[in-house]
Amino acid sequence: GGEPVTHLRLEIHPDGGVARLRAYGQLTAEAADVIAARWFNTLPDSHAREVLAGVTDADAEELLASRPVTAPPDHLRAALNRR
Repeated sequence: GGEPVTHLRLEIHPDGGVARLRAYGQLTAEAADVIAARWFNTLPDSHAREVLAGVTDADAEELLASRPVTAPPDHLRAALNRR
């Protein structure tokens, strides 16, 4: 429960450093879409084609040509869900 969180703040002081930061929770569907689109937009074309394996060549080329995407289209969601 609780309200969605959009940011975490980590203060680092010079006297000890950081061993680990853990944040527990689940991504909202909207946040997962934003992250997936951001990740897909940064991939080189060859890697993006591998991610889209199983999608028709025409759909893959259309998606690659439309980058940067702002939200993952259904074929990208389907490809990511197979991983």
